[in-house]
Amino acid sequence: MLKGYNEKKIVITIGTFDKFSRMDDNLTFQMRKVAVPNGFTVAFLLSDYLSYEENGFFPHQQLEHRKKNMKLFVDDVEAILSDPNSELEEYILKAREDYPDYKIICVMYVNAKGFLGRAVLKKLGVPIKFIKYPKNAK
Repeated sequence: MLKGYNEKKIVITIGTFDKFSRMDDNLTFQMRKVAVPNGFTVAFLLSDYLSYEENGFFPHQQLEHRKKNMKLFVDDVEAILSDPNSELEEYILKAREDYPDYKIICVMYVNAKGFLGRAVLKKLGVPIKFIKYPKNAK
């Protein structure tokens, strides 16, 4: 048995997830790999304005459309509307209360080292698993 295989996990990620791409598909696949067999996956979607602040442009799809798309690939979708740190902190503290046996892990791409919300993950001791981009990703 692999070490940590039977751990209960809540696997999260944070991003815009606009025009769902091969990279987004790979990220959600990696999240599911970390979560199996006893965990679940949660995507935190940045509001249109926060996406603009983070990326320098507005998403092609509005938040509600992006949420609907992501629900096809993860177990739950949460929107970050104004303050990533406080909204993530509130979610994590509530999840730890509701699911005390679960370990919370964040999965992000290696180039996302300075992503919105990272400060609160560090503060709360949430480990971050950085993954590489898939080959030939566009």
